[in-house]
Amino acid sequence: MTMISLRLSGLALIAVAAMLPSRATAQVIPDGTLGPESSLLIDVSAVEQLIQGGALRGENLFHSFEQFSIGDGGQVTFDNPAAVQRVFSRVTGDLPSEIFGTLGSTGNSDLYFLNPNGIVFGPNARLDVGGSFAASTADAFEFAELGIYSTRNPEAPSPLLTVLPTALQFGPVLPGEIVAQSRANGFGLQVPNGESLVLLGGPVTVDSGLLVALGGRVEIGAVQQGTVQIAPNGKLSFMVDAALEHVTLENQALTFVTFDGGGDIQITARTIELSESRLDAGIFTGLGNQASQTGDITLSATESIRINDGFIFNYVGATAVGRSGNIKIVAPVVETLRGTQIGTPVLGRGDAGSITINASDRVTLSEESENGTLSTIFSEIQQSGSGSGGDIEITTAVLEVLDGVQISALTLGRGDVGNITINASESAIFAGEAETGRVSGVYNQISPSGSGSSGNIEINTLALEVLDGAQLSAGTSGRGDAGSVTINASESAIFAGEAINGLTVSGAFSSVEDVGVGNGGNVEIVTSVLEVLDGANLVASTSGQGDAGDVIINASESATFIGEGVRGGVRSGAFSSVGESGVGNGG
Repeated sequence: MTMISLRLSGLALIAVAAMLPSRATAQVIPDGTLGPESSLLIDVSAVEQLIQGGALRGENLFHSFEQFSIGDGGQVTFDNPAAVQRVFSRVTGDLPSEIFGTLGSTGNSDLYFLNPNGIVFGPNARLDVGGSFAASTADAFEFAELGIYSTRNPEAPSPLLTVLPTALQFGPVLPGEIVAQSRANGFGLQVPNGESLVLLGGPVTVDSGLLVALGGRVEIGAVQQGTVQIAPNGKLSFMVDAALEHVTLENQALTFVTFDGGGDIQITARTIELSESRLDAGIFTGLGNQASQTGDITLSATESIRINDGFIFNYVGATAVGRSGNIKIVAPVVETLRGTQIGTPVLGRGDAGSITINASDRVTLSEESENGTLSTIFSEIQQSGSGSGGDIEITTAVLEVLDGVQISALTLGRGDVGNITINASESAIFAGEAETGRVSGVYNQISPSGSGSSGNIEINTLALEVLDGAQLSAGTSGRGDAGSVTINASESAIFAGEAINGLTVSGAFSSVEDVGVGNGGNVEIVTSVLEVLDGANLVASTSGQGDAGDVIINASESATFIGEGVRGGVRSGAFSSVGESGVGNGG
């Protein structure tokens, strides 16, 4: 398959703090468990070895080794007959594999590499394969009821093992770690376009490494014990009773599948930590067509997902054409910190994907980065873009949006804005601001350069707090109708205070701004107890051209409006109004 190289700009190479020792030569030793079908090593040069032989079973070729490592600058290549579609290599000894050079295979076969003791891909490690590549620290491959190919009980493969593998077995011995540090040639570990790159270990750490599968699939999984199913298309399925491990991506690690369509990223673990690293899917600048559809980015953890100064993007690039995929994040606890950005922007022509966060316990979005980057979750049609924006949906028990973090759907170009829906069964709090004065909140907007319809904001919770200048705002300052803000807070809804560094007061707003053309939406609150304090406002207004919406309050027990802002003197209240420059009717 033809390889296309795309330059990944802005990726500064960094030094690895604790470098593992490089190896001057390969240490590849067959173990003899395949008898007369054992692997044969051919020295091609002082730094290159060719592996021949092996046990051929239909389209599958099996190899078995006591040790398997490749030194820095070395190359080991599996030489496969033309009929071979899949190569299975196992390590039965006690040592981990250290891949510091190039691991390859001839032809277009997929390469599966198994070592339960651990696998390390050093800073200069490369792949030179014609198909997909999977590295795992599992104990064995399963081939349905036809048999297994095991590292713990290393027998020769059954004559029946001619089919696709159906599962990987972990346990009872704890599996080793997979570490990926490669940034070789600016691409790290790369498979041909459209193919899959799989790392399935005990713990998996991508430490400054690059994982590249243009238009293909990158899948990372961490398993302590249990069975992982392999679908016919190569996708992994983790059994409910599997004990999972940790996945860490750190130090400017990059996972990149962006191309002219396709491209999935899947990470499954007990905990996922993404620190100063990024995941990229979408349609690359200048590529794609009307039929192009990108894949999804999916993060799934059984305990927690923590994204610290990280970036997750599924996008349509500048002058690109097609539809971007979705971003899905699922875990009991989800935290985004220090300038994290999660987005589905459209810079070219096409629809944006949706963003879904599902956390049974808590979602916390907080902190700006040390360099002033502001955290945000966004779906956006940029000024050069056209298409429909994606929806954002957060479902959890407790939602905290703090320190100036914003959840936003907007268009600066041409196209309708998606909806934002928050379901927080216990409580939702929006509070605080960044040092720049940007306040926390939810925003659904059409900018002055934009045209289309604004989406709606809907919040369903037991108790809502909007404090310290935070806002829930749907509006238009371009051409198009503003959306509505709908709040269902069965127990209480509290709006209070103003920003310290900024000029905003807390509240819920649907507005047509000065240069906007369109009708405003409604602000509707259904609750038992409503408190609007210290200058907070509930407003449906127009200061542009168009009718203002209504403010609708249904408070079954009480509604209280008290006080004014300390600095601006704004009084608490609920208003439907037409400003001095507005043309239209109030609600």
